[in-house]
Amino acid sequence: MDINDLNKAATQLAKENKYDQAIELLKEAVLKMKSAGGYGNNGYTKIIPYFQKARRYSEAIEYAYENLIPALREDCRKTFPHKPAEIRNALFEVGCHQIFDKLRLNAKREKLKGDEIKFEELSRQHLAEHKRLRKIGEDKDFLIEYRKIRQLYGDDSATWPPPIYKRFGEHHGNM
Repeated sequence: MDINDLNKAATQLAKENKYDQAIELLKEAVLKMKSAGGYGNNGYTKIIPYFQKARRYSEAIEYAYENLIPALREDCRKTFPHKPAEIRNALFEVGCHQIFDKLRLNAKREKLKGDEIKFEELSRQHLAEHKRLRKIGEDKDFLIEYRKIRQLYGDDSATWPPPIYKRFGEHHGNM
C-alpha cells in the first residue's frame, strides 16, 4: 500500500476502534514517509493519539523519541537540501513542537499533569527555536539570493528589472 492508502486504512480502523491495527499501518506509513521525504508534520503526528486511545500511552512517548523525531529529521534533510541548514533545522523544530504538543494532549487526556507540563515546555522550546532559526535562515537565504541577483544583473541596481529592484534595491548598499 502507498502512504495515502495506509493513512486511509488506519483512519478506517480507528473508526472501528481497532487502534492497535491502525498503529501498525501508521508505523509503516512513517517509514515510507521518511524514505520518500516531503511529508507534512501532520503525517508524522497522526499516530500519537492512536497510542493513547489504544491505552499505550508510554509507547507513544517512546515511539516519538525513537522513530518520529528521527524520521522527521531525515524528511527535512531530504526535502530541503537546497536550503540553508538553519531553514532545514527550523522546519525540523516546528515538527518537534507539533510532536510534543500531541504528547502534551495525550498526557492531558490521561490526567498526567507532570507529563503535560513537561511536554508543553518541550513544545514551547522547539517553537522558540523554530522562530530563532527561521529568522537566521531567511536572512541567509535572502543574502544568497541577493548575491545571485548581483551576479546576474550587475552592481548597478538602477538597471535591475523593477520587481527585482523592489525586492533587493533598498538593501543594495548594505550587503
